[in-house]
Amino acid sequence: MRRALRDIARERSFADRAAEDLNGSPRSGFDSSLSAGVAGAARGDCRKGEFKGGGMGLLSLPALALAAANGECAR
Repeated sequence: MRRALRDIARERSFADRAAEDLNGSPRSGFDSSLSAGVAGAARGDCRKGEFKGGGMGLLSLPALALAAANGECAR
């Protein structure tokens, strides 16, 4: 019994073997292109102040106008 437990403890885990098989590369091209597309499509809601330069009160009005003109607002 002790010998079996020692042998099991010396073996690499399934997660270690899988990580070695992947060699740090993404799982598939679909996963990486999907995540890149989602990240690229993310837009903040300008009504809530989710734009670059938001949260500065009246001083954020020029940044709001620029974000709206560039189409960076979701609404």
